[in-house]
Amino acid sequence: MALATEGSQAPSQKPELKMGLEILRAMNTALEAIGLEKVVLEDRSVSHCLFAFVLVVERLAGLKRAMRIQLVDEGHATAARAIEYAQTCLRSWVPDLSLNPIFKGPKEGLTQEAAKEVRDAASDVT
Repeated sequence: MALATEGSQAPSQKPELKMGLEILRAMNTALEAIGLEKVVLEDRSVSHCLFAFVLVVERLAGLKRAMRIQLVDEGHATAARAIEYAQTCLRSWVPDLSLNPIFKGPKEGLTQEAAKEVRDAASDVT
């Protein structure tokens, strides 16, 4: 399968088909740049051009799903490292500190006040 080249375009080609092929060539360049398979054109009908656009949309949707999964995974990993760091800091300063309060969660009625203090402290660090 080969992408239609500019030199092989028929002179009587419809303007909408010519525009569609130009857009697809640009999309192929972008797809290739981000590591996705290019869309291949075998003929020069408008319906085939439309089909090629559907393929581009499907490839980009797959990329979007993969990126979302990767971002969630990276977010979980970052959160785990942050928790590990905070607990390591606490334990290094107070070796006999019980981590039970961390596992139980904030005391009822004090959550907002404690969260504000933590946010303030975090903004001082960053």
